[in-house]
Amino acid sequence: MEEKPEETVRQHFIRHLCDNYGYTLDQIAQERRTTHGHRSPRADVVIWETPT
Repeated sequence: MEEKPEETVRQHFIRHLCDNYGYTLDQIAQERRTTHGHRSPRADVVIWETPT
C-alpha cells in the first residue's frame, strides 16, 4: 500500500514531536474533531498536556 504525501509528512512531524520535544504517543491524537463555535473543524494532530 502506497502512503499519501500528507501521511508521510504527518508521521515525520509526530516523530519530530516525540524525538525532539519529549512527547509520548499517548499524548498525541490524529484526525480529531474540535469544537469551535458552531463549526466542528478537524485537526490533523492534537497534543495533550497529559497522556490520554
